[in-house]
Amino acid sequence: FFFKQKTAYEISACLVGSEMCIRDSDRVKQILTENIPSIDMKAFGSFVTKLYLPGADIDCVVVSEEYSDRALMNKVAKILMKLRKQYDDINVIRGAKVPIVKFRDVQDDLNFDISFNKLD
Repeated sequence: FFFKQKTAYEISACLVGSEMCIRDSDRVKQILTENIPSIDMKAFGSFVTKLYLPGADIDCVVVSEEYSDRALMNKVAKILMKLRKQYDDINVIRGAKVPIVKFRDVQDDLNFDISFNKLD
């Protein structure tokens, strides 16, 4: 077994990457809650546990007691589509067991997967 010690540059790149993910996640949450005040958005998965790898997507769930899963998914997709300069590769996957909206943050080249009203 060989252990390679990370250089200061590699550690700093990881920190910058994680700070970038947090900033982008907060920015998406702010945009969505400004447009749909009754929602909450939470990140989960490898991003939250800090076990994500470079190029991994950020998994989030948007929750609302006011909207059904499908209505919420459609509202989020419409908001993102209006912001095509900030977000692209927007893909609404309606037929999946857990419907999601996938998209990419253009500025930082980060991919997001958003599911709806499923906290488990």
